[in-house]
Amino acid sequence: MVKRKKNRSKKKLKALELLTRQKNEENERLLEQENQRALQLQKEREHVIRGSMLNETMKQFEKIKSFMEVSRRQEIEEKQWQKYINCKTFPDPKSPPELRSFLFQCELDDIYKENHQINPRLLLNERSILTQDPNKPDLRLRTFQKVRPPIGDQYRKRIQQIIQINDELNHVLEIEKHNLPENIATDLRKLQLQFRSTLTSYLDKWSFEVLSNIDINMRFLDPITADYNYKCDEIKHFLWTFREVPLPPD
Repeated sequence: MVKRKKNRSKKKLKALELLTRQKNEENERLLEQENQRALQLQKEREHVIRGSMLNETMKQFEKIKSFMEVSRRQEIEEKQWQKYINCKTFPDPKSPPELRSFLFQCELDDIYKENHQINPRLLLNERSILTQDPNKPDLRLRTFQKVRPPIGDQYRKRIQQIIQINDELNHVLEIEKHNLPENIATDLRKLQLQFRSTLTSYLDKWSFEVLSNIDINMRFLDPITADYNYKCDEIKHFLWTFREVPLPPD
């Protein structure tokens, strides 16, 4: 009788332990599910927040893009108005024939300048003041440098025109390209490269002309070096070089 009671007690104890273990496992499973739901809910909330932030960022970018387009349009309109007021005739940036005509005119002007240009050294005479004639002009270098306009003024106007035309071409090819026929857009891209090449050519000619007459066009820093510095609204041109200094024989 006592053994039966002990066996029953052991069975009840085992059953109780099994039930407790099952309840613990169930609680752990429910807790895990709750954690998973909370994690999923947090991810969904973060996704919604990221989406909202992305939409807000895209709206801001659209506002900035729209503002830039309006500003660029206003800038072009202001430049066109200034051109109209100053009676300046620039080629239409959407017209390849007008742009080619402008480049051709640049070439003609360069040819005329090369054919009629005189080396300023031929005009100088340091002994011109050794005279009793008061009407004889002073042809010394010092006087020539005072009355001669800066050499950069000969190139500034044309370079500024090319820079402005290139800016207008950039606007047309970037902002208004969807309104252009494909053949016109292709021509404008080729012409833009020609304008950039022409701009580089003018800067090279300018530098060569300065360096061709260092004594006349440049400022002496010391007995062996000289520099040239020209500044205006859209151009800064700086050159530095060694002077030709006679060396003693070996």
